[in-house]
Amino acid sequence: MAEPTLSLVGMTRDEIIASLPERPDAKMRAAQIAHHIYGRAVADFDKMQDLPKDLRIQLAEKVAINPLIVASHRKSSDGVEKLLVHIGDNQVFECVLLPYEDRVSCCISSQVGCPMGCRFCATGLGGFDRNLNAGEIVGQYLLLQGLTERRISHVVFMGMGEPLLNLPNVLKSLKLLHEEIGLSNRHLTVSTVGSFS
Repeated sequence: MAEPTLSLVGMTRDEIIASLPERPDAKMRAAQIAHHIYGRAVADFDKMQDLPKDLRIQLAEKVAINPLIVASHRKSSDGVEKLLVHIGDNQVFECVLLPYEDRVSCCISSQVGCPMGCRFCATGLGGFDRNLNAGEIVGQYLLLQGLTERRISHVVFMGMGEPLLNLPNVLKSLKLLHEEIGLSNRHLTVSTVGSFS
């Protein structure tokens, strides 16, 4: 069996419908799949028990759920957890779970490396490799959500990269975080260096 090349995480519902085999219930099944991957952070087709078994098998053969592979997982004494992740290419980027008394936040990346070269930031020292797609961005949130029983309610784009230099993918990921995962737009923060030449 060939390795899956597509990822459901990062897809809109219309894109999920297009990825399904031709079937009359595609719209309903796409809604169920979106609920599992975005609403429940399910990462295993076998746990999507409301989907027919044949559909779960077909999906497992041609698509992945979350594209990310965890390369490193560190947890500090204050509960902060840091993941280094990649998609199999070993170009790692980071995301961080930030638990507070009154909420749980996370910090996610939008690029592998950064082209800005800010003197105060270590990320730019390694140079810039590429933009992350929406699946790689939202996938960070879902991996971090899997580390805690509390809901991650706040997201800040302040990991690796300059978000505004990857605007189409950042905007798509913000839409998915709001519309599919259900986060308030007021709790989604895009941090930018704010200076482009």
